[in-house]
Amino acid sequence: TVGYMLLSLGKYFESAHISGSATPTFVGYVLLPDGQKVEFDQRYKYELNISEGFGQHVELFLDDKSSVDKAYVTMLWDGVPLTDVTTDESKNLSVSVKWLDENGSVTDPERLIQGSTIWGHFAVENTSSVPEIEEVALVQILPAGWEIENIRLTNESMPVWMSGYNINREQYLDIRDDRIMWFFDLNNEDTYDFAVKINTVTAGEYNLPATLVEAMYNNDYRATRAGRKVNVISR
Repeated sequence: TVGYMLLSLGKYFESAHISGSATPTFVGYVLLPDGQKVEFDQRYKYELNISEGFGQHVELFLDDKSSVDKAYVTMLWDGVPLTDVTTDESKNLSVSVKWLDENGSVTDPERLIQGSTIWGHFAVENTSSVPEIEEVALVQILPAGWEIENIRLTNESMPVWMSGYNINREQYLDIRDDRIMWFFDLNNEDTYDFAVKINTVTAGEYNLPATLVEAMYNNDYRATRAGRKVNVISR
């Protein structure tokens, strides 16, 4: 509520016609990573699209002509990374990932035959001293050549070899075309197991994105497992 109120006030002051010295002006320049200097003279705010020099330094300087002596800078970016640079991380949470065949044996996702079926097994554990972590999300995005088989629609039971797993602990399960997400509260006494049935559909080489488990509203609880290259071999 406070956020929307401030957003509304910002838009009001931006569009209001205020004359005289009360109008805040920003005069100065932005120094881009390649040394280019982009000058600006704007009221209220200034926006600049930067398409090069990602990860490098950008500096902003205010001129004496500005009616303000302080500016707040926000940098936003969006897009799809060409490669997944996520690394293994465990911060008060741990997650292990195994890819299994239909008999429950570990299989290599880097060499899968087109039309085969595998299971993804994710084991999540609370490694902190907190008795329970609330609002935890486990997310796995799949390669384009893999397809989730939603066993809820087929009324299929879990395989017998999963009888020792601590499953069905999620409070909500979201299955989409390219990803599966489990939401749950996690205690520090048990290891929670999650499984998803997958069919290899399209031959080719793909990127398997990283596995992520995190407390949605607390950055102190997070774990990742790095992604990897996978292959679906034409049969």
